[in-house]
Amino acid sequence: MHQPVEDDADFVDAAPSKTPSESAAVLQMMQMLQQTQNLILQQQQDLDRSPRSPRHPTYAAAAYEEPLHLRFRT
Repeated sequence: MHQPVEDDADFVDAAPSKTPSESAAVLQMMQMLQQTQNLILQQQQDLDRSPRSPRHPTYAAAAYEEPLHLRFRT
């Protein structure tokens, strides 16, 4: 019985496998991105709803606090 030989060039477009820690890091980054996008969207909606006055301008600011487990990484 003949078994075909697989060439590495056949898999150039295939995504490389990720370690569990890489996958967890990517998932966490995607969640943080989603939270940031939600915050920006909420701020834009709040600014659209608020009355605008030249004497009392509306300012929007966001603060992000890094989780503790990321702060002390070496």
